[in-house]
Amino acid sequence: MPGICSGQKISAKIHKIPPALDTIYMPWECIQVDLFSPCRFKEHSGRELAIHADASMHIVGQQTNVAVFGKNVTHFSSSRSSLDPCPPACYIPPVEPKRNALILRVSGRDVREVTDEIAAELPVRLILNNEPLVTLLCTPTELEELAIGFLLSEGILQERSSLKKIAVDTHEAAVRIELSRLPADWGEMFEKRTISSGCGRGITFTNFGRELDRKVESKEPTMTLDAIRGLLREFRNISTLYLSTGGVHSAGLSDGNSILFFSEDIGRHNAVDKLIGKAFLESVPVENKILLTSGRVTSEIITKAGRNRFPILISRAAPSCMSISYAEDMRITLIGFARGDRMNIYTWPNRITV
Repeated sequence: MPGICSGQKISAKIHKIPPALDTIYMPWECIQVDLFSPCRFKEHSGRELAIHADASMHIVGQQTNVAVFGKNVTHFSSSRSSLDPCPPACYIPPVEPKRNALILRVSGRDVREVTDEIAAELPVRLILNNEPLVTLLCTPTELEELAIGFLLSEGILQERSSLKKIAVDTHEAAVRIELSRLPADWGEMFEKRTISSGCGRGITFTNFGRELDRKVESKEPTMTLDAIRGLLREFRNISTLYLSTGGVHSAGLSDGNSILFFSEDIGRHNAVDKLIGKAFLESVPVENKILLTSGRVTSEIITKAGRNRFPILISRAAPSCMSISYAEDMRITLIGFARGDRMNIYTWPNRITV
């Protein structure tokens, strides 16, 4: 089979790719692509073949099928005289939390070609009552949990009884949700989107002014410094995807004694939403529980914690000045830079025994 060259133009039969997906399966003899960004060529068995953006490539061997990945893969055509022997293209969204990539690893003067594990990323649309709501860039796991957590955190899903149906549409890379009731101010919420500080230019419908009265009144739970350190050790050791890829954030839900639920995602907002959605679907109340996160704490994260009634939020990273102000107003105990034996308590230290 001829090599596939960087920037090669193909003018033969075109197969349209849905905008939300960048994955297609076709017989290996049929694949040629425009290549302006890194693409991965994989056997049907899953073994990586090549990854380059600026060099010639060859697909070698007698593979039956390969999959092509890449956001700038625009069309496919056959190197043979006809596409008739080829089966129809089948769009398959990634579902693995990580993938292998062939890279050049440089250490001093040593340059080696190795296979590295990379965190997966996929744009997933949330479709609410048959209307597109938002597209989230996320790690393609726990998608139902992500959708439910997002709706809870944004104040759109307010009662469990209003959830009629939720289903992951793997063909369209979407999660479809049906709610029997929407907030009375739904129209205004939908129009007032804010670009968040999250990964992938996330959005929020949050209007903090509406939530000033949602204060966490509970004085419980209280924690000792040693208990916090113990939770942090457990939290760090659970994060297998981070340890293998270094490319995701983590979130944990604790009752103060152990971690009850844990989620990971390329976006810190998504990790928190997955965690909240997971607890909701398992009918575990999150009120008076402890939220742990690996990412920096911004105002949106505090708002998610407040709306879901978390009295204590612990992060391994830094808070922003606005998040500290929000935590003070919502009466949330905010702890940052919690690593090893040290931590900073920014607000409401009365819940921590020092």
